[in-house]
Amino acid sequence: MGRCANDARTLSGARRCHAKAAKRLSVKIARLGVAKTNSKKQNRKELYAKLIGAFEKVCALSGEIACCLEMELKESPNSMDSEWVEARLKGLRNYTRLAKRVIWQTSERILHGRQVRNSEKLFGHYPQVIAGDKGYWRGAELESWAKDVNVVCIPKKGKRTVAETTREHDPLFRLGQAFRAGIEGSISFLKRVLSLARCMQ
Repeated sequence: MGRCANDARTLSGARRCHAKAAKRLSVKIARLGVAKTNSKKQNRKELYAKLIGAFEKVCALSGEIACCLEMELKESPNSMDSEWVEARLKGLRNYTRLAKRVIWQTSERILHGRQVRNSEKLFGHYPQVIAGDKGYWRGAELESWAKDVNVVCIPKKGKRTVAETTREHDPLFRLGQAFRAGIEGSISFLKRVLSLARCMQ
């Protein structure tokens, strides 16, 4: 384990991931919100280009570190650390693949102004919980959602049956509604203070 960490530092050398700089760029982009003037649109585009450039460097560096981990596995396939190395390597490859997809999608939308089709967008797994207020009630659709989502926390409009009342009094349902109520405040803060106009995936 120590050898892998040292090898990774050796590979990165004087280069750094610049996580703080990337966070600063992300905050600047969020504060611009939905850019309406041409100057703001151009400024937003330039910030995105810098942010994408930073992530491309990180992806290149992660590729080098992955090579280092592969070498470690080949040299010591039966060592005590081999399982740890293999798990780190698998995670690194997965996140690098996802990062490259996000870079491509953002470049298409923001830098080139092209619309990305739904079939080409990056989607993750289904959430464990869906929570919303009564305005999101869709009746029969809840059954189809329940096939892929563990807990659907959306209260029904109007009169409830005994089964619907029981569902809404379930501890998991109430926990989901409590989470929704809590996150509403965070979203309000992001909109008012940081001018965040949309959730960025």
